[in-house]
Amino acid sequence: MLPIIKQVPKDVLLGKDLLVVAEIAQAHDGRVDDAHRLIDAAARAGVDAVKFQTHLAAAESTAREPWRVRFSTRDATRRDYWKRME
Repeated sequence: MLPIIKQVPKDVLLGKDLLVVAEIAQAHDGRVDDAHRLIDAAARAGVDAVKFQTHLAAAESTAREPWRVRFSTRDATRRDYWKRME
């Protein structure tokens, strides 16, 4: 299930420039359709920009690195997860 993004009031800081950025990070779990839905939801909420995270599997984990906290049933190893997110 995708998170619900509420409308962002643009006048939070009256008289100040305000840039509202939606942090999507990896909430899309590597699925392009979910990424597009999150972008669309952020746009409907009135944000100015969205932010994703980029990971390089080879730089962040080894082939045999165990899960610290297992949060994915799709990937056998942590490196597999990072690779899918590249």
